[in-house]
Amino acid sequence: MFSNNSGTVLSITGDLDITNNASATTSNVYIGNQGAVNVSGQTTAVNNASGTSGEIYVASGGNSTVTFAVQPILQTVIQEQLNAFGLAMTGMLFSTVS
Repeated sequence: MFSNNSGTVLSITGDLDITNNASATTSNVYIGNQGAVNVSGQTTAVNNASGTSGEIYVASGGNSTVTFAVQPILQTVIQEQLNAFGLAMTGMLFSTVS
């Protein structure tokens, strides 16, 4: 969990690579839960959680802001399957549900 409290600021001057490979029943990753996160490099987020649910949240709380200087790369197993059929997934919340 990055920048969990209101008033906190996390500035990342390089790249941010996040992979959620967790297998617990609920496996969540938060990029900016209540605070601010600023990423000046490339952000890559891959959600491969294998539990009942696994999510990567971006700016999930009401006090949170997340700024990406470079368009983020967001990937899930579901997205790869959709791409195989020529379909696309958009949005900032990516989930896997068993």
